[in-house]
Amino acid sequence: MELGLHDWLHMRWASVPRDPSNGSAVPFARDPADFAGRWFSAENDFLGDPFSSHVNPVFWHFHGWIDDRLEDWFRAHERFHPGEVGRMEVNGVPWFAPGRWVEVDDPWLGPDTHGCSTTPGLQAGRTMEMDPEIMKLALRITFGDQDKIANLFRKVPQRPWYARHLKVTERLL
Repeated sequence: MELGLHDWLHMRWASVPRDPSNGSAVPFARDPADFAGRWFSAENDFLGDPFSSHVNPVFWHFHGWIDDRLEDWFRAHERFHPGEVGRMEVNGVPWFAPGRWVEVDDPWLGPDTHGCSTTPGLQAGRTMEMDPEIMKLALRITFGDQDKIANLFRKVPQRPWYARHLKVTERLL
């Protein structure tokens, strides 16, 4: 449902992406590496960008509709296969017990619950990929202008293999 109907609804109800500072159309929407202050305004409610979609009231309507479809799914299973799907509460969130029809054993509660690194970022117990500044830097490196990437690497502590990699890359370019 997440990669199908959910994503389709986001794009089906999305308007033209606009710059919230002046209302002009932005053909490819907000650059994923752009964290300028204007994108944090309430006027930035473009449904096609995970950064802003939750500000749009339509987001909450179709997410509520999707929740209703999950309830329909549960009721259908209860009617035709009673007891095959069980309800439970996980971290205070109503959920379904893992089993034949439920592969995910906990609801996604945000980035703090799904890190894979053990190196602390901003706070002890928080993973490095959960550090917003590191993620902004990663997005800028990934999506930024290739000519400006070298300047971004100066902000990251250099290890010997980084330096070797950059010198080799510069020679190739």
